[in-house]
Amino acid sequence: DYLVRDRKGQFELMVKDIRGKEKNYGFNIKQRGEQRLVVFQTGEAKGQAVLIQDPSRMYIYLPPPMNKVQSVAVGNMRQSFLGSDWSNADMSVVDWSKYYDVAFESEDAEFWYIALTPKSGEETGYARLVHQIGKNDPRLYGTKYYDAKGEHVKTFWLKEIVDFPCGIKWPRYVGMTDPRTGHESVMKINDFKVNQGFKKSMFTPRYLKWLK
Repeated sequence: DYLVRDRKGQFELMVKDIRGKEKNYGFNIKQRGEQRLVVFQTGEAKGQAVLIQDPSRMYIYLPPPMNKVQSVAVGNMRQSFLGSDWSNADMSVVDWSKYYDVAFESEDAEFWYIALTPKSGEETGYARLVHQIGKNDPRLYGTKYYDAKGEHVKTFWLKEIVDFPCGIKWPRYVGMTDPRTGHESVMKINDFKVNQGFKKSMFTPRYLKWLK
């Protein structure tokens, strides 16, 4: 194992609407710490880019003819990311301990279950989360999201842990499901690399315009 300073992935997002029609988006994600840069290569959002600095700061680049960068209002962070079961805020959280208090809840033969509740003053959109952490392979295998009424509203999952050429084991598929409707969004990870030497200046609103 070695220190992962940054990471890059090539993703496909598959989203089905309520009529069962599927939309597909292809994009790259570059990540440095909590900051993420998403650049769309295929699908309806082709040419657009999204910069996520933290759960309260997000910017979108709209290509020509608009050719402008606009900020996303804090109130819109809970809206759906490209019509998927992820919200904009879901896509932004990297360091859970920064926004949630963490406590051991239970365990079974394969997993530990860790309960997360929002820290005082944090508006996360969820009242409680439960992480599923592997015992033999200590990584996050899933998360259940609960609202203020205690209703289970989302489930995050992953499958097919594979060895990527960079030497890191990472899931081939990650997904988010709404247990109330059965609606599901799936991301396929086609490529994954670490320690690419991304500079801090890449994760700024100004840099978004350079992408054109």
